[in-house]
Amino acid sequence: PLAIHPRELLGDVQYARATANAQSAPGLFLRAAERYREFVQLDDRSARGHYKLGLASYRAGQLQAAAAALREAIRLDPKFGEAHYALGVCLRASGPRDAALASLEKAVKLSPALLGAREELADFYAELGRYDAGLPHLEALVALQPDAARARALGLAYARAGHLDRAVGQLSHAVERYPDDAATYVAVGRVWLERAARGGGRVELSKALQALQGSVNSDSNSEALTLLGRALAMSGDLGRAEQVLEQAAARFPVDPDAYCVLADVAERRGRASVSQRALLDYAALVRSESLNAPLLARIGRAHMARGDMQAARAAVAHALQKEPYNVAALGLKARLQ
Repeated sequence: PLAIHPRELLGDVQYARATANAQSAPGLFLRAAERYREFVQLDDRSARGHYKLGLASYRAGQLQAAAAALREAIRLDPKFGEAHYALGVCLRASGPRDAALASLEKAVKLSPALLGAREELADFYAELGRYDAGLPHLEALVALQPDAARARALGLAYARAGHLDRAVGQLSHAVERYPDDAATYVAVGRVWLERAARGGGRVELSKALQALQGSVNSDSNSEALTLLGRALAMSGDLGRAEQVLEQAAARFPVDPDAYCVLADVAERRGRASVSQRALLDYAALVRSESLNAPLLARIGRAHMARGDMQAARAAVAHALQKEPYNVAALGLKARLQ
């Protein structure tokens, strides 16, 4: 009854079964955690045992128990990189961002080749809008285990951080190295389109169109079709832009921007009903807190045109909360009164 290692092995078996069986995973992870807990009760100096208990508890949804076990593993072995990584993931899920980031950064400091921790950090920093902070981890991932997806992610991260020249250089290199990866060409198109939108000229727009038209087709996802639609609209080809954006809006999962760009294109073409419908579809998909006052005023006009005065008033009120002197919102408020 006091045998230590059979309990650890039983936990390993339950953990493996849970990993392989998604439907009954929570219960199996709980059983694994029970076996690991018995193990550490018999050998409370085992950092490995506390680490396994933390992992199983985390996978079972018991975040507090997981964090406690992982902290004990780190106390017993402060250089246990995987335990710092797992604690960072656990803390990210439970809320304390600074502590989560500190644990993840400690993990890669102790184990620079710990790919999972670097991926978690890159994703976490992107979620927080701290793109520059995530760049070293993406660069390390490309160096440690290169592939098309990582090369593409690094290029797009450079662009999000405002380093457009580095983004173009990275993605150009990725195209040379992975010439059959269509998603990389789409990423190139995205970056050139961003440069064109930020004050670039015909050269940038031409390069965006070249990359997108060569890689986007009727089977592409909504995001890629939306990018092509934007590029066509910027080039003045509004008819084809609207066709492509209609395809993007019908593709699941839909990129919400497809509706927003479609609304602009349809409005420029004088197709008010299409523009109104697209605006309302866009408003239904995104959080209202992310919308600026001019866009909220346009959404209010779309509601009014469809006869939903209550929704129109709500949109106008929200617009004026954000920008009390917005002319469009004030004018629409007067019309609604």
